[in-house]
Amino acid sequence: GRPRARRRSGPAGRAMALEGGRSIYAAPEVLRQEGHGRKADVWSVGCLVLEMGTLTTVLGSRCAEGVNATQILEIAQLRRPPTLPDSLPPDAADFLRRCLDPRAADRP
Repeated sequence: GRPRARRRSGPAGRAMALEGGRSIYAAPEVLRQEGHGRKADVWSVGCLVLEMGTLTTVLGSRCAEGVNATQILEIAQLRRPPTLPDSLPPDAADFLRRCLDPRAADRP
């Protein structure tokens, strides 16, 4: 089944954690508990591709550093695609920008 969201509190107030999954890969709308669908899965794929290609998260932090509640809250509140490294090939950057659009309706 799909992971269920549950609330956890942290230093930044309320943030989301996912049972059975990594919240750093969760789409903003999932973290805000607005639903989960194919578009949320596209976001997650974008997160994984970015991590594999750059060893960084959507927030630009190194993967090995871990994730805290403040960062999860930041993802939930994204209003535009995250900044991508300049070192990415243009096709990869275009793919990631489309996958990591915080507006679910604008994702492929």
